[in-house]
Amino acid sequence: MSPAIVLSVVFGSLYSSIFHLWQGKTLKMLVMYLAAGIIGFWGGQAIATALGMNLYTIGTTHFIEASAVSWLALFLTRWLQGK
Repeated sequence: MSPAIVLSVVFGSLYSSIFHLWQGKTLKMLVMYLAAGIIGFWGGQAIATALGMNLYTIGTTHFIEASAVSWLALFLTRWLQGK
């Protein structure tokens, strides 16, 4: 398994768990935040790779860009829930 995939799952899950502790209330919200965090991290990685951005990388993982998009996805998910 690619290290970028492992880091996407680990950090996306970590960010989602932190966000759920702060904003979440139900198991359903945790599952939605996990999906948003992991997909957001992966999406940030894909965008950074496509645009050639290299602010800070861990191996081939664009950590800053992927983290920013992951958090954006979490806040967007919360906003779309109307909370």
